[in-house]
Amino acid sequence: MDPISFIPMLATMALIDSADPCFFILYTGILISYVAGSMRKLVEISVVFILTVFTGYWVFGFLLRSVFSRASVSPIYIFIIMIIYGVSMIIYGFHDLIKERNNREDGICREDMIECNLSRRIGLQKLLETGGLIYIALTGFIASFTLLPCSAGMYIIYNMLTSDTPFPIWAFYTFLYTAIFVSPLVLITLIYIGIMKTRIHEKLIRHQAPLRILGGLMAVAIAVYVYLYR
Repeated sequence: MDPISFIPMLATMALIDSADPCFFILYTGILISYVAGSMRKLVEISVVFILTVFTGYWVFGFLLRSVFSRASVSPIYIFIIMIIYGVSMIIYGFHDLIKERNNREDGICREDMIECNLSRRIGLQKLLETGGLIYIALTGFIASFTLLPCSAGMYIIYNMLTSDTPFPIWAFYTFLYTAIFVSPLVLITLIYIGIMKTRIHEKLIRHQAPLRILGGLMAVAIAVYVYLYR
């Protein structure tokens, strides 16, 4: 793909993917646990978690690319899968919008939201309670592989599209994608250490339904592009 046209599309996909409430809820829980301590400890915890999430997500992308490249998925199957995925995300997004309008509860995290409980259900919260940098790093790495259902799933589409890209180019693209994916975690860190005032993670969670719809529409548009030009 032409880098001039693909990189903006990559950035948009990564931004949609980065609105992952599971990571936000898990990470803010970590920061709240350490915010009363020293600033140095808080920064250490933040750097370790974000770097391991970055590394884990890049490795996860490599595994996805390996699967798709070996499977040699034809464009027509990519088209069908992405159409089904896109339509599903649009329906899911509108379903969430209707639920939000009918639900009068305040707050960004409700008991009926899967993302509010997923990290606890798969045992990441227990791992965090053990404490220490090693467990923080392990939690970040495991979360990279297990919390994908909370995101818009654009990473799967991205790796389907780039499965036949030469590895050095793919590695660079994926570095950019993953950097954008973890950028909200960096902003959350700046909020908790007092450099920034806006609570961007809450805004992203509150607008997750429109982001899902946007991700679905983008998946449909990419599917049409793949069918016509690939």
